[in-house]
Amino acid sequence: MADNYVVEMLNITKVFPGIVANDNITLQLKRGEIHALLGENGAGKSTLMSVLFGLYQPEQGEIRIDGKRVEIRDPNDANTLHIGMVHQHFKLVECFTVLDNIILGVEPNKLGFLQKKEARKKVVALSEKYGLLVDPDALVEDITVGMQQRTEILKMLYRENEILIFDEPTNDLDIQTLSILEDYLDAFLQAGADLVNFHLESQGDLYSLIRRVKQAGKQAALTIKPATPAEALFPYLPLLDMVLVMSVEPGFGGQSFMADMMPKLAQLRAWIDERGLDCELEVDGGIDPVTARTAVENGAAVLVAGSAVYQAADIPGRIRELRG
Repeated sequence: MADNYVVEMLNITKVFPGIVANDNITLQLKRGEIHALLGENGAGKSTLMSVLFGLYQPEQGEIRIDGKRVEIRDPNDANTLHIGMVHQHFKLVECFTVLDNIILGVEPNKLGFLQKKEARKKVVALSEKYGLLVDPDALVEDITVGMQQRTEILKMLYRENEILIFDEPTNDLDIQTLSILEDYLDAFLQAGADLVNFHLESQGDLYSLIRRVKQAGKQAALTIKPATPAEALFPYLPLLDMVLVMSVEPGFGGQSFMADMMPKLAQLRAWIDERGLDCELEVDGGIDPVTARTAVENGAAVLVAGSAVYQAADIPGRIRELRG
């Protein structure tokens, strides 16, 4: 096996209408490694992992597992290759129990009869081994977000997946995990961070976290998705230094919602200006020249890199041109 790579994604290109989500991407992983993909919203991180999991098919490139070229046409192929994925938005059946969700699609049977007792033993053993405590008999609709996340992880372990993909794993956290997040936030600030960016959809007491950043004398930013109403930001705006409005909705294949952003940008800019707040308004995502100019006219201060129209090095000049 060349270089002992367990996963190779070579020259992957994935295109959606109007946007290149992944452009000639190569990713090589060795067994036992932990990798984090970093990038702006809409940069293509989830898309690349969805290609590896078989949810999307690339226009170009190839995937190799343990040195052998493979075709991953759907998640079933991925599971056969021991690839599992915990999605940003959990794929659980709310009216099913935790146990039923974990074994769904791979239910053990003998002569056509479901062997749930054996499945339960395996789930409990995995739960105890890895410290992923769940109630196998609880309905998913009745459990915490943190337990739902643990259920998704146990789904992968039950299937004996060896390549584990986590999409936005810290986006949905329970109270216990949030206390750990607060400790990390304090350490982050003590290490000299100047700006901390939160997501409005994050779990927990977001207002307190933002205040903690401001009390430390640092800047705080808040990112919102296209579907988020402007009114949802009003309680936070007096504390914020920046609002980042996404023009590309995660999970929609890179689809741009820039046209829908204009009234929201204008409403936010008016609200900020009326109260004399020192809060910058930015737009993140792929934008064509016409909507870019309209975004600036509606109050956006900056167009963030990630556009298929402007290369990163050209953006400062393009902003000056649009503002002029």
